[in-house]
Amino acid sequence: MTADRSGHTEAGGVPVRIEQTERSFTQATEGAMGGDILMGLIELITNADDQYEDQTGSILVRFAKLDDDKTWDVQVRDKASGLAYEEIEPKLLRFGGRTSGHERGETKRGNRGRGAKDVSHFGRVRWDMFKDGRYCWLWLDRHGNGQKSQRAVRADDYRDEFGIPKNGVVATVTCDRARVRRPQRDRIKHRLEYAVQLRRVMANPKRSAKLQYGDDDAVNLRYVPPSGLVEFLAVDVDVPGYERKARVLVAEVPTPFQEDQNDQSRQGGLLIESGRAVHEATLYGFENSPYAGYFLGSVRWDTIDDLAREFDDRDEAGLPTDPANPMQIIRADRRGLNAQHPAVKALRTTVEAVLRPHFDRKAQELSTGARESRLTKQRLDALARVVAKYQAAKAEELEFEIARTGTQGVELTADVPIVEVIPPRKVLEVGRVHTFTVRVRGDAFADDPNEADVLLWLAADPEGCVELSGPNCTVTRDVRLEGRLTGTFTARAVAADGSAIIEVTVPRLPGAVVEVETVEPEEPIELPPPTVSRSIVRATEWRQASTNGCFSSRRPTWWVSMGQWSRS
Repeated sequence: MTADRSGHTEAGGVPVRIEQTERSFTQATEGAMGGDILMGLIELITNADDQYEDQTGSILVRFAKLDDDKTWDVQVRDKASGLAYEEIEPKLLRFGGRTSGHERGETKRGNRGRGAKDVSHFGRVRWDMFKDGRYCWLWLDRHGNGQKSQRAVRADDYRDEFGIPKNGVVATVTCDRARVRRPQRDRIKHRLEYAVQLRRVMANPKRSAKLQYGDDDAVNLRYVPPSGLVEFLAVDVDVPGYERKARVLVAEVPTPFQEDQNDQSRQGGLLIESGRAVHEATLYGFENSPYAGYFLGSVRWDTIDDLAREFDDRDEAGLPTDPANPMQIIRADRRGLNAQHPAVKALRTTVEAVLRPHFDRKAQELSTGARESRLTKQRLDALARVVAKYQAAKAEELEFEIARTGTQGVELTADVPIVEVIPPRKVLEVGRVHTFTVRVRGDAFADDPNEADVLLWLAADPEGCVELSGPNCTVTRDVRLEGRLTGTFTARAVAADGSAIIEVTVPRLPGAVVEVETVEPEEPIELPPPTVSRSIVRATEWRQASTNGCFSSRRPTWWVSMGQWSRS
């Protein structure tokens, strides 16, 4: 007679257990990590932060200089409490273990015992560990196979190599370039600083986080709150069905965020927190509100940690599930809370009740402000058109040279943007069509193609005042500019007194924005032809031709002035 943990019995049964194959291991790690190296770095950085607890400490993220065209390395190093040889088995070689301290009620992050082993999804990962004067190591490949040192040895011989003066861990991930794209320096710096799950780490004055990229000097990683942030008084609210109150803090910014609500590094939304963890950022049912971009803040509810521990405790003891806690509240894929959990549903209802007055107020403010300032807006718009025409005239003088070489020059240096549009700003007369040049770094694509499509997105006010040549444009390898692809698209002004934003993007990467203003056609000024000496005419023609390559039908002011002044 055998029995399962729920008390189920069968006569004459033989015990069995599901075996985990290499394929199932890679499927599990892929489901937890996805394809974004940011998720692996979040795991390693939060592990390091947990080891420091409330002590002051440093964390270094280092992207090593590229040595070959097949792999690239990234390291995360801490100088916290380290890891002993006897801790390797339970903490790094066993799924589902409860070893972080979260299970004992400590203020640690807990994620169902998956831990840093999931990072092997990106490639071979190696841990070099120092604790109490001893050194040991472990490596795993993406299939879950690997080796560990035979024993812990004297640490002094290895300290200089890894930069660990006392205790600490260095985790090195060797990524396959064909599978995992190496991020650009500025891009990964921004994403680490603003990653939702790293927000408290990057804002913690006790934590010194740095990024070193290639041979560059290490730079600080620090979350900087948006300018003009206004925080409202935090409120403690009841969550129906649960004892502890949730503390909700709502804040507002003067300029709304324009971002994807699923972006792991979004700035908007309320951070859902418990213990040391930030689980997600959300505005719940207000995500699709036109005023969503104005709001951010936090929700602290430590009941989340209580429920996570209680569910595991009852599951291990074989007890029936609690209707108020029937499933694990924290998702295994590190992407927030389980939306089907009763506690998450109750928290959502509670937080939405706090947010609703803020959204109603914002809608009223913007509606009233539009009526009261109509005349002022008209005057400012008229002034803006005058300034815009002047700026456009000056920009056109430089546009030819920029179109030839780009704003960053011919060589592909680190400061060349991922996507570049020339010109970034344009004033268009109604009926006119302008051709914009698009440049994209070749390494923005995983396969470095000779041809690719970039997406065009248009927002116009009033709607329809600007028309695009299509929803995308094709870029091809540019033989003049190192490592870049070039293409064009056109925009036509249909109605005057309008404005438009054109966003040019490569999927999953930041794009470039073009600002377009539409104006009435400029009326030509008919003047009698001046009598000018032949030498002045020739000098003027030569200057005009050398600047524009041909004569312009729209004579600038200096032409008219020169002609009037030069009458003989």
